[in-house]
Amino acid sequence: MQVDFAISGSYQITTWIFQSGVDVELRHLRYFVAVAEERHFGRAAERVGIGQPPLSQQIQALERELGTQLIRRIPRNIELTDAGVVLLREARLILAQAEHAIACVGRASRGELGKLRIGLTPAASFSSFVTGAMDAFQKLYPDILITLSESDSSQLFHALVEGEVDVAFTRSPAEDERIALDELFDESLLVALPATSPLAGSPALTMEALADQRFIMIPRDIAPVAYDSIMEACKDAGFSPQIIQEAPQLATAVNLVAAGLGISIVPASLQHIHPHDIAYRPVKDVVLSASICLASRRGEPAVPVRNFVKMTRNAASQRNKGANRP
Repeated sequence: MQVDFAISGSYQITTWIFQSGVDVELRHLRYFVAVAEERHFGRAAERVGIGQPPLSQQIQALERELGTQLIRRIPRNIELTDAGVVLLREARLILAQAEHAIACVGRASRGELGKLRIGLTPAASFSSFVTGAMDAFQKLYPDILITLSESDSSQLFHALVEGEVDVAFTRSPAEDERIALDELFDESLLVALPATSPLAGSPALTMEALADQRFIMIPRDIAPVAYDSIMEACKDAGFSPQIIQEAPQLATAVNLVAAGLGISIVPASLQHIHPHDIAYRPVKDVVLSASICLASRRGEPAVPVRNFVKMTRNAASQRNKGANRP
C-alpha cells in the first residue's frame, strides 16, 4: 500500500515524496517508527514480527529511497538524524491517518457512516411508531445524518424514483415496480368531533350516527385509500357525507374540528391534538383503519438505507406480535 494522501501537519514531507517520485510503503514507515521508538533493532524486530536482519535491510532500503540517513548506530543503541526526527513525527501522523481511513471504510461498509433522507406524509409524521423508528436508528447509528422531508404519497414515490429521498413512510400503495413497499401495520381511524357535541357523550359511535354531521375531509388525491374507505363506510351506513370543507393536511382538519366547524375521521395518532377541545371516538360497527407503509427503492445498494428498512420491519413485526397477544 503506497502513501497516497496528505494530512494536516504532514503536507511538507508528503509533497516532497510525491514530487521526488519516492515510493514509500506504509510498512516501511511502520518499521521505521518501531526502530525509532524502541531505539533498538532487536526490540523493534520483535515488535513488528520480523527478524532483525530483514528489519535492518528494510530501514536501509528506506534510507536509499529517501536519499538520506535516518538512523545512526551508536554503541548498544541507535539515534535519529535530523531527517529521522522529522520522518518520525510525520510517519506517526501518516500511519494514524491510514488507520483512521481504514476504520472509516469499515464503518461505511457496515452502514455506520453516511446519510439517510427520509420522506413522510403529514399523517405518518404524527405516528409514534414512525418517530420511534427514526429515534432508534439514530441512537444505533449516531454518525448517520438524517434529513426529513414531508409531502403526500404520490410526491414521495416520485422523489424515491428520482433519488431525492431514500425511504418514505406513506399511507398509500405504490404502483411503480421500482418501489418496494412494506406494509408495517394498520392504524385505527377515529372520529374527531367537538367536545361539546352531543355525540361526545358516547364512548363509541356508529357510522349511522354520523349521517347528519358536517364532514371535514382530506382531499382524495392526497389520501385516496383513507378517503375511499370513509366514503364506502358512509355508503354502507345508508348516507352520503355532507362535506363542508376539504383540508390539505390532517392538522388543519383537526384545527377546524376544534373550531366547531364539523367532524373529521383521522388516524388515532392525532388524538393528542386539542385534547380538551376535541373528543376522539372509535366507530364500533365498522373497521376503519389506514396502513402505515415503508417505501424504498428495489435493489437499494446503500447500506444505511438497507439497515433502516430492516430495523423498521423488525420493529413493526414486534409491534404486531404485541398487538395480537391476548
